[in-house]
Amino acid sequence: LWLRADAPADVPARVGLAFGIPLDLNTASAEDLEAVPGLGPSRASAIVADRAARGPFGEVQALDRVRGVLGRDPPPG
Repeated sequence: LWLRADAPADVPARVGLAFGIPLDLNTASAEDLEAVPGLGPSRASAIVADRAARGPFGEVQALDRVRGVLGRDPPPG
């Protein structure tokens, strides 16, 4: 996971990740995020919904604001 796009737009997320190309958290679709090991449809959708409601992620660790993504509940507030 990354916070910028390194892969050309026409490279599917699953292919890019297989070749070590990071996936941009701030532009990836829910379908793209499902390509990340451990992220299923509900968590991928939650990431996209959170990003739409609260704005972009400043760092990968900001994913802790999305319930269950980093293996813990989001911080209060």
